[in-house]
Amino acid sequence: MESAHHLHIWALSTTENALTVHLVKPDSGDDDQVIEQATHMLNHDFNIQHVTIQWERTVACCPNASGC
Repeated sequence: MESAHHLHIWALSTTENALTVHLVKPDSGDDDQVIEQATHMLNHDFNIQHVTIQWERTVACCPNASGC
């Protein structure tokens, strides 16, 4: 992974949290493994149960990303 942007975290209820993020990762080879590890870590370390990750292969895919 090269970078992350458009990170949003919010409470769904008093016990459930959600996260969305755009990740820049040029190689698609281990996408599923990265999602599985990130989802586990976010749940274990930060109590975030609902995770949505949007892959971008270059920063240029997202015109609002910092550094563009």
